[in-house]
Amino acid sequence: MNIKTFEKKVEFECAQEIIKRIQQEFQVDLGNEVYYLTQHLISSQRFLIDDPKEDYEYKNEIEKILIKIKEETKIDLSDDKQLINALECRTSENAVRYEYSK
Repeated sequence: MNIKTFEKKVEFECAQEIIKRIQQEFQVDLGNEVYYLTQHLISSQRFLIDDPKEDYEYKNEIEKILIKIKEETKIDLSDDKQLINALECRTSENAVRYEYSK
């Protein structure tokens, strides 16, 4: 996705407003952080997992991680919604960051 397409997204508009308010309130220059914040806003919308048994974008990868944790620690985290959401969020953010860095 090129910069022009990126800048047309509603998330970019929201990110601009957030950055503007932060800069005004704290008297700081955040430079081009609007692009990073936009990436985060885009990726954070892609998921909200209510039931870990349902399908979601990086389910296979996350299940492998949770199995490895269980094997190594004997702790089963496969029903931990908060952890699964955090892993999905981070994986999704990194995928978006990678996509936009091309």
